[in-house]
This record gives sequence, structure tokens and C-alpha cells, in this order.
Amino acid sequence: MSVIREVDGSYSRLEGERTYIREALTKVAKDLNLSRKMVNRMAKVYHKQNVTEEVESDKEFAVLYDTVTKSTGIRNADAQPL
Repeated sequence: MSVIREVDGSYSRLEGERTYIREALTKVAKDLNLSRKMVNRMAKVYHKQNVTEEVESDKEFAVLYDTVTKSTGIRNADAQPL
């Protein structure tokens, strides 16, 4: 079946692209002394062009976290008040 061969080729290209992305982002993280997680997040935000939504989401999370931990008394010893 030609469709199976075409899908196989697509999977091979996809694997190659994922390998490139992983290696490139690992190098950037190392070169800039950043966490791989942060560099990956920046690349995804850049791709989606949704930095405003990401920033707002972080603010919402920070406020929610602060509110919940204050009200339940489970704050970490190293937690900084917002």
C-alpha cells in the first residue's frame, strides 16, 4: 500500500525533526545557562505567538497559588509572598 509507505516517510521525517528540536534546544539551554524546560517553553510560545496569554496565565497561577496556600496554611518555607 502506497499510503503506508507515505505515512512511514512522514513518521521518519517527524522523528528527525523532533531529534533536531531536542538537540538544538539542549544546546541553547547549555549555552545560555538556562533550564531546558524554560528554553522549550520559550520556543513553544514563540511558535504559537501567544506570549501575552502565557504571561497572563502565570499571573493567574501565582495569585491562585498564593491565595490557596495562605488560606490553607501550607506555604513552603521558601515561598515568597506575591
